[in-house]
Amino acid sequence: MKKIETLLIALLLTLSMQSFGMQSANEAVSEFVGEWKCTVFDTPEGDADMTIIINAEDGALSGKVIGVSGETEIYDVEVTGKELYFMFDKADRNLHVTIELTGEEKIEGYLFDMFIIEGEKVKK
Repeated sequence: MKKIETLLIALLLTLSMQSFGMQSANEAVSEFVGEWKCTVFDTPEGDADMTIIINAEDGALSGKVIGVSGETEIYDVEVTGKELYFMFDKADRNLHVTIELTGEEKIEGYLFDMFIIEGEKVKK
């Protein structure tokens, strides 16, 4: 009987830890959803302004990057903890972006692991 009680307690603890992890992941995803006005610093063309739009539908993330050269869809979008990773194509190159939440509605990160990105969420 004690084995069954111990097994049930272990099962309940495991399930509660998994649901807590899912809530944290979902919370981080929802914090990234929206429109972000960003600046990429010190690119070969100088500082560049861009808008990152992140959408969540049926548990999948998508979006686009809007810059001076137009609009580009993003792909391979992932959230790990407080960090968002995605890729997009520009001038026949695959570029990757890693950004993290640094404060309420503020992000910082890197484009191509070289150029610093800073931005803030657009309030609607």
